[in-house]
Amino acid sequence: MEQMKQAVTSLAFLMVIAGVIVGSSVVVKALDGQAESANGIDAIKANCQDIRGNLSRLHYSDAILRVNTGQAYNDISSRLMARLNGRLAVNKIDAADLVSLTSRFEKGRSLFSSRYNEYESALAALLKIDCKNQPTDFYAQFNIARDARLKLSSSVRELNDIIAEYGTKVEKIKEKLK
Repeated sequence: MEQMKQAVTSLAFLMVIAGVIVGSSVVVKALDGQAESANGIDAIKANCQDIRGNLSRLHYSDAILRVNTGQAYNDISSRLMARLNGRLAVNKIDAADLVSLTSRFEKGRSLFSSRYNEYESALAALLKIDCKNQPTDFYAQFNIARDARLKLSSSVRELNDIIAEYGTKVEKIKEKLK
């Protein structure tokens, strides 16, 4: 019962994390569509310090978020999915759907990790560009980082969908066992 409470707590935590990753787009909205014009380039130059400050804070908070999210995904995989699948197998309860979802989750975890690394590299490269003297290069790298973040966000959504589906399948098995 205690493990189930921890799993539910972890799941709730992941939903909050997903909201932060998907929803934190203040910096994106500030630059989106502006750099293509002379006014946009002037806006980047004029707001360079503020933009860099926002991006630096985002970089810092995303690093912490990635660690916490990765640990939560690891816990769900090893402490919940793997153990439950093993117990069901020992008790000869058909859990093929859960095993399949666990496999998808593991592949998704790997993709999440590689996409985060791509995003981290793109954001680090962006922070190295002087937006005051190289606004066009800055904006081009900004788009690369934004696209990498969108891919990362997609991975989080996919993993959360798998977790939700896994939970639904567990509930169905629980009902059958009553």
